[in-house]
Amino acid sequence: MAFYSYKNFPVKIDGYEVFARDAEISYQNSLDPRYQTEQRHSFSYFPTNGIQGNLRLTYYLTGSDYIKTFILNETGKLSGNFGGLYFNSGYLSNYSINATPNTPILINSDIKFFEELMGSFSPPFPAYNTGFNILNYSDISVSELVGYSTETVGNILSCNLNYNAEVIPVFTTRTGEINTKITPDRVFFGQKEITTEIVCDNLNPDLPVTGKNLGIRINFNHPKIPSLTESFTCSGVLFQRNIRSSIDNLVTTTLTIRQNNVDEEPKISGFDPASSSPANYINISGKNLSNLISLYFHDREASRYTIISDKLISGIVPYDALTGKITIKTYGGKADSSGNFNLTYPSIVINTVTPTTGLSGQSALISGNNFYRISHVFFGDKSGDFRTINSGNIQAYIPSYASSGLIRVVSTGRLTSANFTHGYVPTPFITGFTPNTGFYSSDITISGFGFNGITTTQFNKINATSFTVDSNIKITAVLPTGNVKGYIYLQGTSGVNTYSTTKFNPSIIITGTDPLSGVGGDIINVSGRNFQSGLMFSIASGFRVKFGTVYGALDYKSEILLTGLLPNNYTTGPIYIFENDGTSVYPETGYLKAKYNTPTITTFNPKNAYSGQRYYGYIEGTNLFNITGVMFSGYKTYNTGRTFTIDNTHLKSDLLGLRVNIKNYSGFLHGGPGNSPGGSPVDGIGLTGLFQLKIMSNQYPFTSLSTTTAKLNVSTQGAP
Repeated sequence: MAFYSYKNFPVKIDGYEVFARDAEISYQNSLDPRYQTEQRHSFSYFPTNGIQGNLRLTYYLTGSDYIKTFILNETGKLSGNFGGLYFNSGYLSNYSINATPNTPILINSDIKFFEELMGSFSPPFPAYNTGFNILNYSDISVSELVGYSTETVGNILSCNLNYNAEVIPVFTTRTGEINTKITPDRVFFGQKEITTEIVCDNLNPDLPVTGKNLGIRINFNHPKIPSLTESFTCSGVLFQRNIRSSIDNLVTTTLTIRQNNVDEEPKISGFDPASSSPANYINISGKNLSNLISLYFHDREASRYTIISDKLISGIVPYDALTGKITIKTYGGKADSSGNFNLTYPSIVINTVTPTTGLSGQSALISGNNFYRISHVFFGDKSGDFRTINSGNIQAYIPSYASSGLIRVVSTGRLTSANFTHGYVPTPFITGFTPNTGFYSSDITISGFGFNGITTTQFNKINATSFTVDSNIKITAVLPTGNVKGYIYLQGTSGVNTYSTTKFNPSIIITGTDPLSGVGGDIINVSGRNFQSGLMFSIASGFRVKFGTVYGALDYKSEILLTGLLPNNYTTGPIYIFENDGTSVYPETGYLKAKYNTPTITTFNPKNAYSGQRYYGYIEGTNLFNITGVMFSGYKTYNTGRTFTIDNTHLKSDLLGLRVNIKNYSGFLHGGPGNSPGGSPVDGIGLTGLFQLKIMSNQYPFTSLSTTTAKLNVSTQGAP
């Protein structure tokens, strides 16, 4: 065995000089000893299995590494020159690169050879320097993590690539010939393994180890010399990952990939044909295509492709592809075609739309052909949301404020569209109206959508006096006469109708009365707005009106005038007009002050009463409204319900009157003879004699009788 070791001297591989930090070459010849009978040691040695040598290099990465290419071309032969000693046929058996940022990057390699070294060993001494910059690389990055496209890898702490291959020579053994040179008949490779390990501190730790294929491109860049670059693309199976943390370091992730090759970047040199319609095969030529992962036409991935060779693949154009570049992706990277592949598109066809009318948010099924890359579906002039079910069906949703018109399906990318000639008529929909109350001939603004093509506008089923469709979202209607309290109704040319969700409430407003006050039986004129028979509660004598607390009736004269007679017993207070349901009233705005004439008594019956008994009688006269008290010759009593009651329902037809119920024995007379009025009530028999009757109302104090001769005679006759 011979052994040599020097530092920092030139070594050439296939004529390419590497800047070696350490280099070692060794070679040996296997010998087979020969023994004579009964001899304990050999007397000679014969060569067996020929010469086996190894060139071990540790060198700096100074640019694109030539030796790395023989990982891809494992059967390729390498020549080596070690300080003047050289061989012609060597094979790469080991290769490793270990890199960390901001440090020189070193590569270790072993090249096996099976021949005699030639030449003479004469390296320069002392060590020489060729001008290589050993501080050459300061940045490491990973540009792509194929298979986990959403992952990013940065802040690389270290990366390692290791290649190991069994290089096995096959010799023809020759024995009996001393000093015979033996070379292998052939060389083949046994087991081969490539592993890549990356340590970083920002890779998602949830990345699973699934055994799936993974590709990583590692880039080395010189900080000052842009032309000095190198990249390694490693592909294979992710088989191990470690997550590590310590008190003084971030969490780090280690990925280890076991692979069978180191890929080179793919290239596309051309494609044939240059244009085609979808579903046809396209041949794509280039290099480094055998490890194809995906094929794209513009931004659509081909579902089927065939790898014919490392230089040729064939793929089917997707149905929804667009004109654009062809892109291929391998574990070695990706490549785009230099020119565009031109798609010829089939026309979009609409056959049916079901239904052709509807409300916002409802869906319609559009059936036809060639629904690829659909960008918009229009209903009239509005585009809505949609879902492409397949190439023949689209589920489209009617947009808000859709207008009448054609249904259109558009593909912007394909620059094609189609119209449905039967068109679309939206179902009208009311979102609101203003004002929500109004008077005859007032303008009511109705808001919503789908108003184009409206043919009917009604208020509580009464046609509007007139209406104008201002736009697809607005109608102005003139309020008609009649009972318009209710829902607003619209109907369009589609035949589909719609109602408002709230009722329209017309207003009846009282603006004044003439006169402002009066007595029962006087003519009263009530002025206002919206006096319409359909809105007011009709009774036999006219329309129900309430004066204060008393009901009455008025006649219709016009939309702004009601007239009639004041009820005799009405009270001061607001005036109410009843709605046509008879139970609710319009808000009062009128106010009338009741006016009463002086009450008079013409007679009363009976004129006799008995001490200790109740007195039931009728008082007749004029203006007997709101009587609040009765006096018998200075003895006062009041309408408290305890001393006497008044029943105004027992009025005679010829004269005004009231019925009184006097609780005689309990003391309708206050005090006795000689007692002042207001004393304690007298129990027992009570007083007897003749008493003059007087009355009092809420407007007038006690007044004298017009007939002074009529007196009430109280006696003991009939008393218990």
